[in-house]
Formats: sequence, structure tokens, C-alpha cells
Amino acid sequence: DACWALCYITDGDNERVDEVIKTGVCMRLVELMNHPCGNVQTPAVRTIGNMVTGSDHATQVVVDSGAIPILRGLLEHPKRNIKKESAWALSNINAGTQDQIQRVIDSKAIPVLMNMIATEEFSIKKELIWAISNATSGGSESQIEYLVQTGAITGLTSMADCHDVKIITVILEAFENILKAGQKDCINRGLPCNPYTEIMEQAGALEKLEDLQDHDNVQVYNRAVRILERFFSAEEVTNEITQPTVFDFATGFQ
Repeated sequence: DACWALCYITDGDNERVDEVIKTGVCMRLVELMNHPCGNVQTPAVRTIGNMVTGSDHATQVVVDSGAIPILRGLLEHPKRNIKKESAWALSNINAGTQDQIQRVIDSKAIPVLMNMIATEEFSIKKELIWAISNATSGGSESQIEYLVQTGAITGLTSMADCHDVKIITVILEAFENILKAGQKDCINRGLPCNPYTEIMEQAGALEKLEDLQDHDNVQVYNRAVRILERFFSAEEVTNEITQPTVFDFATGFQ
């Protein structure tokens, strides 16, 4: 009951989260995420998830309390709601600073998230897509490269034709973030072309982008067109199809 009370209090603005953080209860809540009783574990996980929707400072307190390794372990919990809440919490941590994103990477949670996209039900997959997209939004070029190597493009592509417009928009944003990072990488390393355009073509993302030009939603249509025009010219697409390039990046999916 105490955990549920804290859950309801933290389900609000940052000021409410900060007031709970100030009490010093965070460490105990992190401990209770591993409680053997589901009636305790569930609200503890939910409260931690609420806390990391707050400020970067609130998120950092949660991270410093040791939440990330526990959340990573809970991704393999037998209960669906625990897996979903854990993925949601990690996605919110990935919306934080690059150091916080790195802590998630260091926990080895990213490969688990990628593999879950291929196996979990849609309600959980949505949280996984958010986790990837958030990391591409605030992550460094090296962190985005790690995401690509771990299978981000393939995972995102597998969901790009779902019926949830918001998720499609989130996927397109992630694609754009990845391609922007590749563009910077291309300039910094003096590469002949964006290293991620070929990977996206091989993963089937280019085909999905072309299909989204016929989408009923204007926002989806506009974003897909913008990505194609900015990163894939007609000549580039032709060259990629006739002269495919093999990359060493492991997509994580076969």
C-alpha cells in the first residue's frame, strides 16, 4: 500500500517526483523491485518508472540507486506487466543524458530489448521502440553506432508497417536521428557515403519508407518523404540496388 501511495504521488509533474526523491526513499524502492511478492514488486517498479519521467536529476538519483541492472533483469520476468513497466522505465532513462544512456548500454540491456522486439506482444514492443528512439534522440554518435550494431535498424523496420500512427512517427524520428548521425560520421571520417543508408536498404527500411509515402496520415507521409529526399536520392537508391554493399555490422536479427 505504501508503494502504491508513492506510485500515485509520482504520477504527476516533476515537482511531485522531486518531493518524493527528497525523502530518500528511492534506494528502498529499487530494492523492492526484486521483492518476491508481486503485490509489492508491481507498484515498486511502477513508481521507479514514474520517477524517471521527471527531471534529469531525478533520473540520476534512480540510476545511482542501482535501478538499471534490476530493470534489465526484469525484462525477462514471467509476468507481462512487469516486463512492460521495466521496458517503459528504461525507455525514459534513455530519454535522459548521454551518461544515463551509457549506463543502460553498460548494463547489456540493449541486446535484450532488441531481441524482445521479435518475440513480445505489441503492447510491449511499443515500449521497446520508444526505448530505441529515445536513445537515438539524445545519444552520441558512438552510442547510435552501437545501437545500429546491436540491431536497431532491423528492429525499427520490423514495426514500421504497424497500424499505430504514433509508433510509426517515433520510428521515423529514430530513422532520421540515425541517418543524421551517419551523415556527421561521414564528414568526420571522410567516408564516401552515409554508412547507415546501405544498412537501412539491406534491412528493408528503404522499402518501408517508400511504402509510407502512400500513408493516410499527413505527418507520416511528410516525414517519410523528407527522409527519402534528404538521405536517399534516386541515383543513390539505384546504386544501392544494383551494387549492394556488405557491412560487418551485426543486425541482431536473421
